[in-house]
Amino acid sequence: IGSYYQDPSSSPFHGTFDGQEHTVSGIYFNGTDPMDLNNYSIGLFGGLAGAVIKNLGIKDSRIQGYKYVGALAG
Repeated sequence: IGSYYQDPSSSPFHGTFDGQEHTVSGIYFNGTDPMDLNNYSIGLFGGLAGAVIKNLGIKDSRIQGYKYVGALAG
């Protein structure tokens, strides 16, 4: 959801996301090639700008990327 790194067709997430106490599981991403821009800004939310994320859990997931990587937000 949202993008941050050099993607002119997308932009960071600006809103509020309320997960209503839900948990997301099984997120899997494995990308460490620095030449592939798809391996930048990796997470459930690729990029945030003044956003609010609340009441959301993440479990049983594996996320690897090259730069700007996090389970919740890259």
